[in-house]
Formats: sequence, C-alpha cells, structure tokens
Amino acid sequence: MSAKQSVFLSHATPEDNDFTRWLGAKLTLAGYDVWYDLERLKGGDITWDKIERAIREETTRFIAIISKESHGKDGVKKEWTLASNLEKKNPGFVIPIRIDEFNFDDVTILFSGKNILDFYRDWFGGLTQLIETLQDAKISHASEPDAAQASLWWKAGLPAPIELKVQEERLESSWIPIVSLPLAVEITTKPPQVNPIPVTEKNRRIPWFEHGTHVVGFAPRNMLIDLFKDQVPLKLGSAYSTEDLLTGNVGFDRKVTPAEAHDRVLFLIRQAWDLAMEQAKLRRTELASRKTVWFVPKSLMQKDFFWFFDENKKKHRKQLVGHSEKFKITWHYGVSMKPILGNIRRIELQAHVLFSEDSGALISSEARMHRLRRSFCKNWWNPRWRDFQRALLTYLSQGNDYIRLAVGGERYIELGASPFIFISPVRLTDTSNQANEEEIIVDKEVDDLSEIDDEEKWDESEVVSEEEP
Repeated sequence: MSAKQSVFLSHATPEDNDFTRWLGAKLTLAGYDVWYDLERLKGGDITWDKIERAIREETTRFIAIISKESHGKDGVKKEWTLASNLEKKNPGFVIPIRIDEFNFDDVTILFSGKNILDFYRDWFGGLTQLIETLQDAKISHASEPDAAQASLWWKAGLPAPIELKVQEERLESSWIPIVSLPLAVEITTKPPQVNPIPVTEKNRRIPWFEHGTHVVGFAPRNMLIDLFKDQVPLKLGSAYSTEDLLTGNVGFDRKVTPAEAHDRVLFLIRQAWDLAMEQAKLRRTELASRKTVWFVPKSLMQKDFFWFFDENKKKHRKQLVGHSEKFKITWHYGVSMKPILGNIRRIELQAHVLFSEDSGALISSEARMHRLRRSFCKNWWNPRWRDFQRALLTYLSQGNDYIRLAVGGERYIELGASPFIFISPVRLTDTSNQANEEEIIVDKEVDDLSEIDDEEKWDESEVVSEEEP
C-alpha cells in the first residue's frame, strides 16, 4: 500500500458522532483503513496540526459528511477547504455525502458539480454507493475484516462494553423469499374511449390494473371478463409469460418499456399483499411518507397472544399488542413491505409500532407518535423484534411453510414463511440475548407523559415471550 491509504471522515462533533461511528465501523469491516481520533469522537479537543497532517499525508479519500450541523462549523469548513485544494492535484479525492435533510442547493461551492451521495433516506443504500465509489477508484482495502479495529469505533463514547469478535453469528433478516409467481400475466381489452374503470367492492377482490385499453392481472382472462361484466364489456387479449416480462423479452404493449412492465408486476404483488393482509384482519394505515403499514388490531387473538417456533423448533407465544391502563394507550406491532425482483426475489419487511387511544383510533399527532416510539421501544432489542416478526409470519402462514397471496382463479404468489438467514463472520459481544426479558422503561422526558417519574415502569408482564404450558 502507498503511504496515503486512509479514508478520512470529516464530520461535526459531537452532533454527527453517532453516524460517524456507524460509518467508520462499516468501512473498517469492509477492509478500509479509516482515519479516526478517539478523543474527537468522545468530544475532546484535537489540534488542527494533527488533522492537517492526516489529510495531507495519510488520506487517499476524504469523506465530507454534510449535515445541517457540519455545514456551519468553522473547523469542518477548514477541513473541507483544505481537501478541496488537495483535490486539484488528485481528482476524486473528496467524496461528499449527505446524512440529513440539508438542502442540496445550499451545499458549499467547494463541492459544486460533485455527485453527493445521499444517506438521508437510506443508510444502507448510501453505504453501498460509497463502497462502490471506493472500489471504482481502486482504493486499497484488506480482504479480511479487522474486528478489533472496528470495535474501536463502537467503544468510542459508548457507556456499555461492546466488542467485535471474529466469530460467526447467525443473522435473521427481514427478507422473506418470493418462492413463486403466477406463470402468466393475462390481458383483456375494453372498448376504446371508455372511461377508467372505478374500483368497486366486487372488482377489488383480486389485483389488477388498467393500461390504455387493457385490463391486466394474474387472474385468468375469463375471470377478468366476468369480474367487470357489470361495468364494461371486456374481450380476450393475450397472455404473457411473467418471466419474459420481468426479463424484458416481451411487453404487453409496444409502448410499455421493460422497466415499466417490471414495475407493473411489482404493483400486482403489492395489491395481492394488501388483499392478503386485509383477509387476515390486520388494520391498514398510511404514514406521512405515504408508506402503507398493516398492523395487528386488539383482540385479533385471545389475549393478543400469537404462537411461533424459534430456530430450535421450540414453541413460544408473543403479544403483538400491549396496553397502558394508566395512560389509556395501546401499542400495535405492524409491518410495511417492499417487493424486490432482483437476483434474490423477496419481500422486504419493515417493522413499525403504532399507538391508539382507548377508542381504537390511532393517535393522529405524528410528533406524539414519534415520542412514544422513542420511549416505549427504547429497550426493545433485536431478539424482541425478531420474535415479533416470527409471530406475525406464523399467523399469516397459519403454521405452514409458506404464505399464499391469492390473485384469482386458484392462482397464488407464494412466499416463504421463514426469513432469509445470513451468517456474519463477526459478531458483537453484548447483553442483547438478555434484553428480550427486560422491562420497557418509559422515558420521563416525553412531553405527553411528563408526570412519569424515575421509578415508573411500563408493565410488560404479558409482553415477554412465554413457552407454551
């Protein structure tokens, strides 16, 4: 390796320390030599001479972490100015990334014309782009992760002892496999100049969409014709292989690009999921981001308990709904989904916790909902979320190995009832295995619950995982 081999992370201290620790650990585990100073991450002072020497003499790529805080910091501005000057002799030296809602239009002129990687919406997506950028630049990195070095990032500023060890760990993902799709996408045609077909209680029972004069779905064409016969006369069209549509070999309309055909298949999958969740008697809500969340209503199961099996085939039960009598608040576990039809066909689930009043109506204030999540869920570690997901998937599959999403005519989208499992070559040594049995402490600083004192605990006696009697 050359003398200049470090990736320098320029960030606001202490405001952006949490993100910087995360990014530093991820890049270190990817094999990169990341410049750091533990005193800086702990909020201590380091000299400008030390920073300047690191940027000039040790750095091969300079990561400018742009945020509302960093953009206004004099020390950060000095680092960015020095790095921009060095880039004149080393194109690509500076890689700017954005980590919050800071407006792109307001970014310093130092980065004018540069592509800014966006971590704001998706840390993982941003990391993927960053590593691809480093790989394209052929930045040297080790082939094996340095767990001891990465652990320094986690330990900096953390009160609990957490170590990274080179030891395999089984990781249960939130990805569930798409096992199979219907073999064909079927087309019917309606008369020209007919208005768009309104959705009715009858025709919403299966997934479908309109495209021009076409009515398209996974259901058999005769079923589509019968479904809409009271609204519009449809005629038989063609049937196209689902696989051919996804690979771009064919399109159900000359005006439909392969990418559009791919998106239309995704649309049908999302519709089928929504219909299955409705059939399972989950409740639907839409977040401010317009993301659809299906959540477990109260009394769906006796005492709100849902059964599931762990990886050792041991049976447990878990409540997916909980209640606070004192504050007249009920929490509900829910999920949103995103279908992916890439190399690994899957449904990506994202967990959510929603809160309702005793009336059953969801809390309408986004700010209050956010504060409650931070309070009630602050000690919910991975084992609890994992068990929530297992319990819900077991309920949706009715204890089978698959989840079927009906699309009409005895045709289904089949999903695996168990998520993908990955094996990590490193693991964290912490107390997460015991965290599932901890009580949930309500944050006394929550504005809506300001009367809670230091001794107040959220009653979770019916929430912890229990073995079947």
